[in-house]
Amino acid sequence: YQVLALKFKEVIEAKTDKIEVEIYPGGQLGAEQRAFQDVQNGIVQATVLASNNVSAFAPSMSVLDLPFLFRSNDEFAMVVKEAAPDFTRAMVAESGNMPLAWGVQGFRVIANSKKQVATIDDLSGLKIRVPNNAVMVSTFKAWGSDAVPMAFGELFGALQQKVIDGLEMTYISLASMKYYEVIDHVTDVRYKLAINPMVISEDWFKKLPADLQKAVLEAGQETTDHAMAMAAQMDETGKKILAENGVTLFDQPTDEDVWVEKSRTVWPMVLPRIKDKELFDKVFNVLEIKH
Repeated sequence: YQVLALKFKEVIEAKTDKIEVEIYPGGQLGAEQRAFQDVQNGIVQATVLASNNVSAFAPSMSVLDLPFLFRSNDEFAMVVKEAAPDFTRAMVAESGNMPLAWGVQGFRVIANSKKQVATIDDLSGLKIRVPNNAVMVSTFKAWGSDAVPMAFGELFGALQQKVIDGLEMTYISLASMKYYEVIDHVTDVRYKLAINPMVISEDWFKKLPADLQKAVLEAGQETTDHAMAMAAQMDETGKKILAENGVTLFDQPTDEDVWVEKSRTVWPMVLPRIKDKELFDKVFNVLEIKH
């Protein structure tokens, strides 16, 4: 998130002296969904959050929640390039906010303090924290895990106290937030790309004069390009820090096809939430997925 915020600040303030960016990192202004609402209500002008939190307000963004939709950062970059107007149209129509820039942290993987997860059967009996997102909860339940929805602020303490056994998160987040202090094993279950849009209020944007609108949009695109270029590097940095701190890293499960098959049983519950049919068609067509 900070990568996006810092880059946007650098670019927009170089383009104009009429916009100043103040950054409040680490959830200082509240949790992600609250921050999205604050943008809607004009309390703040921009925020960065996980796409699965955006879909609570703009249901068509649920297309990004589908497990095993993307297989690489490059696939998402291709979708953003082709479908940017569709994402903007859908998010504005459903929430009043618009995506200005897109970041990617890499794939969310599974970490736990008990054992290696080499196959789907190894998830049995593990209490894994997942965000309070119906798609993600249902995905873990489809895999046979004891999925525990939990607020992010409670997560580290719950792992320390052994209330839960593990979590799903990106390598860089596990490393930067020192989760290596409470987990021992990480498995490269690349089931969901961690997509982080920077969103702004369309009302605020429309009130800007034309020259500033142009500068904001250009800064958003440059921020997206920078974030996409950083994604692979952040993944490798995260892995290195985790390994240096004693975490055992495992490759993708040996039965990944079973994970994919079981996760696809969740897709039918997601598809009705995607109200914007054009967005749905564009994403699936770019990825060459039959539907």
